[in-house]
Amino acid sequence: MNRAIDQFHIERSLAPHMDAAWAETFILELRLLGVRGSHIGAALSEVESHCAESGEGAQEAFGGAAEYARNLGLRVVEDVSPGALLHSVRPIMVQIVGMFLLNWGFEVWLPGRPLGITAGHLINIATCFLGIVVAVRFLDPVRRRANRAPIRAWAALSLFVMAGTATSVAALMLMDEVIWHVPAGWVLATGAAVLAAGLGWAFTMPSPDDLITSPFGKSDSSIGINESGRLTGLLQSHSGALALMAMIPVGTVFLLAMTFVLYLISPK
Repeated sequence: MNRAIDQFHIERSLAPHMDAAWAETFILELRLLGVRGSHIGAALSEVESHCAESGEGAQEAFGGAAEYARNLGLRVVEDVSPGALLHSVRPIMVQIVGMFLLNWGFEVWLPGRPLGITAGHLINIATCFLGIVVAVRFLDPVRRRANRAPIRAWAALSLFVMAGTATSVAALMLMDEVIWHVPAGWVLATGAAVLAAGLGWAFTMPSPDDLITSPFGKSDSSIGINESGRLTGLLQSHSGALALMAMIPVGTVFLLAMTFVLYLISPK
C-alpha cells in the first residue's frame, strides 16, 4: 500500500474531498488544544461539506489549517497544559526510579558486592527527571515542529537524548565517591517494588477513549495505529496506552539482560 495513503488514512476516511495534509494539520491542532474528538469531527465535517459543495480547496476557503482551528474557539475539555501533562507522567517517573535501582542492584548483585551509592547515581536520576520536565514543558512546540519538519524534530530530539546520556555517564565516571553502601538484595527488592508500584499506578489512571467521530457515522477507530508519530493519538488509544506503560518494564528487562551478558563475557 502506498505510504501517503497509509499516512493520511484517517483524513481520507473522514474528509475525502479535502486536502489530506490540511485535514491532518487541522486535526492535530485541535487535539493539541484539548478539543473533544466529537467536536473535532463536527468541525472537520463542516469544512468537508463546504469543499464538496463548492469545489474549493480547504486552504483557499479557510486559510491555514492551524490558524483556522485556533480561531474556531471550540470548547476545550482536556487540560493539555505542561502542569497537567507532568501530572500524567508521574507514574512513568516512579517506574524510572525502579528501573535505575534494579539495574544498579543487579550489576553489583552478580559479583556479590553491595551497592555503593555515589553522587553520580543521584545525578543520573535527577538528570532523567529534569529531561522529562523539559520535554513536557516544550512538548507542544516540539509536536508542532514535528508536524512541519519531522527530520529536524527527530534530530533535535536525538541531540537532547544524547546530551542527557552523556551527562549521566560523565556523572557516574567522575563523581564516584561512595556516599553509603546498601546490600544489593535490598536494592533489587526496592527497585522491583517501586517499578511495580509505578506500573500499577499507570494502570489505575483513566485511559481516555475520545475518538474523532463524524456526524455522518465515520470515526477514527484506528487512530494511534495508522497515524504514526502522533503522541496525542497514541495516548488516546487503549493499545497505545498499554504500549507506553510496557516500555519501561520491557526496557528494564533488556537492561538487565545486557548487564548479565556483559558480566558473563567480562574477565573475572
